[in-house]
Amino acid sequence: MNLLKNKKILVTGGTGSLGKELVLHLLKNHEPGTVRIYDVDETEQFNFQQELRYYFKDNLKKYEDIVRFLLGDVRDWCEFIIHMQKEPKDIADAYKSNSGVFDIFNDIKRLLHVNKGDSS
Repeated sequence: MNLLKNKKILVTGGTGSLGKELVLHLLKNHEPGTVRIYDVDETEQFNFQQELRYYFKDNLKKYEDIVRFLLGDVRDWCEFIIHMQKEPKDIADAYKSNSGVFDIFNDIKRLLHVNKGDSS
């Protein structure tokens, strides 16, 4: 059963390394109805758009019907964030995975940070 088939999906931070991998996974494996890629970096959006066009060159019409890029910053429309992540392995891992996230959280009024508690 594919829970994401024909669903509308928003990926924030969609042009970052994890966001791009998630988008590719969704497009290749889940047949979403729409994928909105939301990010603050216009250059990275353009670069990722070119990557996706190359990747889906044999079925460009289907890709163009599904994927939409949205330029913006979550701080413009959000006052409360629930951030889910696994526990980092060490301090370097914690900094690497959260450096940008904490910049955003400094501007958000409320934060609920949920941590799985292990690194598996």
